[in-house]
Amino acid sequence: MNKLLTAEYSLDEKDINGPCVSVDQHVGINQAVSKLAKIYEGGDAALIRAINANLDAFTVTVENKVAVRELSKTVNELLEWKKDVESDFRVRRHDRRQGDRRREGHKLPDAEDRRGAADRRKAVGE
Repeated sequence: MNKLLTAEYSLDEKDINGPCVSVDQHVGINQAVSKLAKIYEGGDAALIRAINANLDAFTVTVENKVAVRELSKTVNELLEWKKDVESDFRVRRHDRRQGDRRREGHKLPDAEDRRGAADRRKAVGE
């Protein structure tokens, strides 16, 4: 049996950018095309329909795998973008709140004031 029909294939980045076909695979492709030609020349309508249906199914499967890979990449990029936007939002919200407090005349606690409050809570038993 020829190498094309017995080898296991999986999609990776090379498949998206174009097929990477070796000399052995070209020989296998030529043999497969030759076998297909014999089937089509034979004229058996049932075999021809079966071959066409299988070729269609294989093509759809390969196209779907490529589409899923591209969509997964897009989703991952969008999730990264979402993290960046959320982080930027938190920083801007924090800066805005600090600015609001300063405008309202509140004294912002410094690190020593915050430690003092924590010590007071411990002493009271909160």
